[in-house]
Amino acid sequence: MRPSPQRHTLAVLRTLIGFTQKEMAQILECSVPTIQAVELGKLKLSMDLAQRVNFQTAVSTEWLLGGDVTDAPVTGAGEPYTKAHFENRQAALLSPKKSGTGALAELWDIRGMFIKNVKLLCILYTEAYKCGKVPTVFYKSLMASKEIFEKEIGEQPHIAEKLKALTYRELGPVDIFELTEALDQFEGDTNEELRRRLKQAKEPLPPFLRTLVPGHGKRPSRARKRK
Repeated sequence: MRPSPQRHTLAVLRTLIGFTQKEMAQILECSVPTIQAVELGKLKLSMDLAQRVNFQTAVSTEWLLGGDVTDAPVTGAGEPYTKAHFENRQAALLSPKKSGTGALAELWDIRGMFIKNVKLLCILYTEAYKCGKVPTVFYKSLMASKEIFEKEIGEQPHIAEKLKALTYRELGPVDIFELTEALDQFEGDTNEELRRRLKQAKEPLPPFLRTLVPGHGKRPSRARKRK
């Protein structure tokens, strides 16, 4: 396959990391024609695809969307981007975390992605409200989330119970502060998963970082009562 001219930042990035268009399409879970069209300027790089590129390669989303091939690529932190950044991101995605510090860093990254997604939803629903398209946005978001659950997570009883709880059985005003409960649940569930991973880590979490993990090193209340 002939290489496409570097008319787009995506082509610059792909060349830098040494990927073919087919390999790039595979890690981004899109078609080769999509990669070709974006690189040739026939298709605009969407925010969704740009975020997938960022997730897989650690390159800056802003740099990608800027589309200026004369600007050197940078990371999300604004540092000069190299192939090593790509290799480190792929290693982090494909390899289990073997140290407590690695597990904690992974949770921080996940929470950063979560916050960005919530901010994006805030903007989306605000603009949809202005345009009178909230029902459409809500339905499409719901279907997209359902597809993600089915393809990436799979059917699990505890997830089904949580999804059922989202259904409002009574008519009435919705309190925006209900979000607090949802955020608390997210924090609690992710902290619990982190504690589980820390127990399995071959290299424990350094003492100066243990205070950052709620409940780390404490025995469950039931166990204390038995004692």
